[in-house]
Formats: sequence, C-alpha cells, structure tokens
Amino acid sequence: MELAKREAPWFQDAGVKKVIFLTVAFKLTALIVMAMGAFFLPFRFDNYFANFHFPPNQLPDFWTGFKTWDAQHYLYLATFGYTPHLMCDAFYPLFPGLIHLFGFLFLRNYFLTGLLLSNLFTVTAMVFMYRIVREFYDESVAFNACLLLLAFPTGFFLGLIYSDSLFLMLATAFFYFEMKNKKGLYLLCAFFLPLARPIGILVMIPIVFKIFRENRERKLEKISKVILCSLLGLITYFLVMRIFAGGMMAGFEAQNDYRIGKSFYCLFHPIQWFLNNFVHVKLSLNSPGTSLSDRLFFLIYFILLIESWKWLPPHLWVYVLAVGLISGMSGDLTSFMRYMVVIFPIFITMAIRFKSSLRYLAWGSAIVQILFIFLHSINDWVA
Repeated sequence: MELAKREAPWFQDAGVKKVIFLTVAFKLTALIVMAMGAFFLPFRFDNYFANFHFPPNQLPDFWTGFKTWDAQHYLYLATFGYTPHLMCDAFYPLFPGLIHLFGFLFLRNYFLTGLLLSNLFTVTAMVFMYRIVREFYDESVAFNACLLLLAFPTGFFLGLIYSDSLFLMLATAFFYFEMKNKKGLYLLCAFFLPLARPIGILVMIPIVFKIFRENRERKLEKISKVILCSLLGLITYFLVMRIFAGGMMAGFEAQNDYRIGKSFYCLFHPIQWFLNNFVHVKLSLNSPGTSLSDRLFFLIYFILLIESWKWLPPHLWVYVLAVGLISGMSGDLTSFMRYMVVIFPIFITMAIRFKSSLRYLAWGSAIVQILFIFLHSINDWVA
C-alpha cells in the first residue's frame, strides 16, 4: 500500500467531482424524501410534546419534520447559548457555535444555516475520505466506500442539523492532513474534535499509535503535540461549560435528563454491560435504550471490526476499535446505528470485502435509509 507521489488539485480531480456529485445527489434525495414524509404522513405529536422542542410554544408544521429530536437542541443553543440546568447543556458547543457564527448568511435563520453547514460539512468529509482511501487502494475502492457510507441506513443524518457531519469532516481532515504532513492543519483538527463530540478526544489515539510505530525523527515531540492539542480542545470545552453553563461538569450532569445510560464506568465492567444490554433487558424494535436495531448494528460493527484487521492500515483499524467500542460500550446502545456513520474506515472494509455484491448492498441500505427518513420526518425515533 504505497502512497501516491503527487495528487492533483481537487478541482482538477475527476474522482473528487464524482464524489461531490454523488454526495449532493444523496443529500438532495434525502431532503425530498423528508419533505414527502412531512407532507403526507401523520406527525408524532406525542413524541414532540413529550420531549424538548424549540420554540416551546410553536405547534408542529411542515418544517418541523426537518428539525426533529437533537436538531431542536442545536437550534436553541445557536439562538440563546447555554443555560444552566437545561437539557441542551448535554450537547457540545462547536456545531451550534458555528451555526450562530454563520447565521448572518440567512439573516439569523439558524434552521437554514444549520442545514447548509451540515451539508457542506458532509460534502467536504466525503472529499477527504475519498482522498484518504485512494492513497492506500484505488479510485474504485475509494468511490465505493463513499457510496456505502452515504447509502448506509442512518447516513441521512449527515446533512441534517446534527453534529455527525461536522465530526466526520474533522476526523477525515485530521487523518488526511496528518498523512500529507500538514502539521498546523491536523493539529487544528485535533483541537476542534473534542469540541464537536465527546468521542473527539479519542481520535488522537490512532495518530499517536501511527507516529509511535513509525521510525520518525522527533517522535516524542510529534506525539506530545497531538496529545496537547487534543487536551487543549477538551479543556476549552470545560471552560465553555464553566463560563456559560454554570459548571465544568454541566454537560455530563445534563445527561441525567435523558433516558440513555452513558458512563465510562461501563467500560470497566464489560460483563455487566453485556448483561444489561443483551440479557436483562426487554427489547423493543427501535426505542431508546432497548432498541433491537441498535444491538443488531453493534453486532454488525463488531464483525466488521474483526474483518477490518485484514484490510485496513493499522492506524485506521485503531480508529474503528477506539471510536466504535467506546461509543457502544460506554453505556446502553442508544443511537449506535447513527454513531456508525462517523466510523468511516468500516466502509472501506465493506467496499473491498463485498465488492462482488456491492450493488445489492448499496441499494438495500438505501431502501432502509428511505424508510428511516420517513420515520424521522414524522418525529418517530430513529437512532
């Protein structure tokens, strides 16, 4: 797996243009399907009024289908910022901060701003992913990996007012810039990742692993810079919470308002975690905390983790291991099938391993995604 010597600028790269077109086509289709669901299907008013919604006195309308569940929290934070002892404090600041920062583009219409940014982040993430994969394999594998990620049943979250697209962009940019030895840029990504999602601090692990196992000069200095930038990002998160939410641990305390059980304590008790998630639980088809779907997708992830050992560069496999296992085993498996969209190297494995049946896999995933989009648009629970 030798790296290419020279890479054409993205605007001259036919493969990149194909990936951009593919991504835009998927995102536009998702929005159209969501509009159809919002217009033709009955809305789940019970879920809407039983959970946080913003503005609080606004009745659901056609546009509500585009901003259900977590999107409500991000829009509140973009508008008002953190408020002590509010459920929104559980969400990380970078995404709503960017929505607020660029709100002038639509005259402070944060809904449109959030949709625009999320889709731009997704397009950018796909370009970085394509270029990373192509460095190690070929254009066919790179394109097919992007196709499978976009067609993945929960791939539609990339493009909605969720932080998944931002996190995926930062993670792929981090690996791409490190691969190209763009020191300032990949260290900047290391700083911002912990401000985007709680698992952002983990992304430094595969790069530290890569630097450590390679015979580089000033190895310890490079490792310390990556760790330092990641820790500075985490410290910045705690400072933001201390200043604006009333306490450094306000985000973790806000998690208690949700029915999900996330705690690093679970990582040190894997047997108890297994019993709680697969034995001592009354499973439902797809509900928070008891979802059979999330457990099925975790098993799929685990199989792909084992399979990926044969196909991925070691540091990308470490990323799959760290981000996937800690996302799943830090509590119940709520939303795990959505978390899988940021574990991008597993789609490289799928593109290689299932090359002969790629068409059926992509179409099957896309059909399930359409079903999930309909459910999400009516405020039913989907990851």
